[in-house]
Amino acid sequence: MKGICCRTAAALVFAATLTACVLSTFQSPVASNDLPARVSAVGDPVAVITPLPDYVSNGSWYDLNGTSSYDTNGGLIKDWYWEISLGTTVETSHASLHRYLFKEVGLYKINLTVTDSQNQSNRSFTAVVAVLDKDGDNMPDWWELNYMETVNESGTGDFDSDGYTNLEEYARGTDPGELDPQPGFVDEMVDHWYVFVLAAAVIVGIILAIWPFLKRRRKVTEKKKIAAAIAIDRALEQEEHK
Repeated sequence: MKGICCRTAAALVFAATLTACVLSTFQSPVASNDLPARVSAVGDPVAVITPLPDYVSNGSWYDLNGTSSYDTNGGLIKDWYWEISLGTTVETSHASLHRYLFKEVGLYKINLTVTDSQNQSNRSFTAVVAVLDKDGDNMPDWWELNYMETVNESGTGDFDSDGYTNLEEYARGTDPGELDPQPGFVDEMVDHWYVFVLAAAVIVGIILAIWPFLKRRRKVTEKKKIAAAIAIDRALEQEEHK
């Protein structure tokens, strides 16, 4: 009887030890520092940036839109925090919808952090490249947008129909939306100075080329005049002696 009791007690101790080992294996290590950072859980907010173009024209405005952000538990988003960086320059804003001007050429890094009513936060990121001449027409996009409110005009077009192409307007620094007077002689000389310089060089070259001939011809003419004058004098002397 005593042996049976001892065997029963040993079995119970073994079972208890085995149970403790199994439970310790599946227990969540809440206090461990090796846990990965929490990305999202039930009730967390989710930051959503409405897609932007990969490339934009510098000098153009776009809406940074975070209104599609939401809370996974149906809670409320209480703050939208934008960080827009270009190089070392950083601009910030607290708004669900932020109107932004890409005024310089370069890579813009855009972060949106949303926070809900439980002070839980989530971040989203995107990037946009602002370029000088997106349509490749040799006119900066900011200039086209400023004067013609579109980048769809070509350099060979004439936005105001004044006889100057849009590219000529840009080169001259004139407004392609205002009629410009046709150029006068002075303007023609300024715009086509090289033609006048070439023409003057050709004229000077011609004069230098024929100058020796003109000089010889002048000497021959002078000799003839002198010979004619001498002949007249002799004829007069002969008349006097008769």
